Amino acid sequence: MSPRIGLQLFGLRNYQDFEAGLRRAAEIGYNFVEPFGWKPVVPTTGHFDLAQKYGMRCYSAHLLENQTWGDSAVRDSLLDRLVEHEARAWTFPGLGGDDEASICAIGEQVEDFYQEFLKPRGLGVEYHNHDSDMLPSHGGRAKLDILLEVAPSLTWQPDVGNFYLAGMTDTLQTLEAYRDRISSLHVKDIRSDYKERTHPCSALATGDGVVPLAPALVFCQQELGITDFIIEQEGFANNEGCDDMMTRSLAYLKEVLGSD
Repeated sequence: MSPRIGLQLFGLRNYQDFEAGLRRAAEIGYNFVEPFGWKPVVPTTGHFDLAQKYGMRCYSAHLLENQTWGDSAVRDSLLDRLVEHEARAWTFPGLGGDDEASICAIGEQVEDFYQEFLKPRGLGVEYHNHDSDMLPSHGGRAKLDILLEVAPSLTWQPDVGNFYLAGMTDTLQTLEAYRDRISSLHVKDIRSDYKERTHPCSALATGDGVVPLAPALVFCQQELGITDFIIEQEGFANNEGCDDMMTRSLAYLKEVLGSD
């Protein structure tokens, strides 16, 4: 399958008109986008509807714990949207838990959720990391490692920029270590002054920063057979910055992945 290059919609949250931002993404050439659940500009279900309106799909979505284990009507509506879009996975962009025991308990919940609600619908379940998820902060173990052990059906959506910030600057070594659990790739670059360490939103285009992205992209595409690559550069505060980021980031990934 040819690579599918998507856009995480969190990067459009500052667009003057959120719908206009999705329409512009479609005009630039994106064929899929990834909804988000943390302080959405419009309800997350609306992300799916707007994407469909402009001819785009949502193959995954960053959905929160309250959308998973809270209001069942909200959960069911999101599940219906994912199925309608022929999605790959329900993606957790972080999970709670302050110690190993509580992380294990959440991991068990994730596995149960997958077995009851996702597997019957042909959906997978992914975890999207932040830099803190990669640090050995829980009895010498990282949160990601604990979750992957406790929830055998959970796969990993690496955020390359985030694990780079955690000190894992050899992107190939990190991806190789988890190769059997990787299901998609979040492509985030980091500025040369590392401002993302204090302000986590990256205001640059993919390919303009210091993260060695090209080897990671080629490895995931050619060695792992990954098809979904999602751009996440979410620090722009105006339409012009977002438009430039979307255009140049897409061109960079197309060049590296050999995509039309």
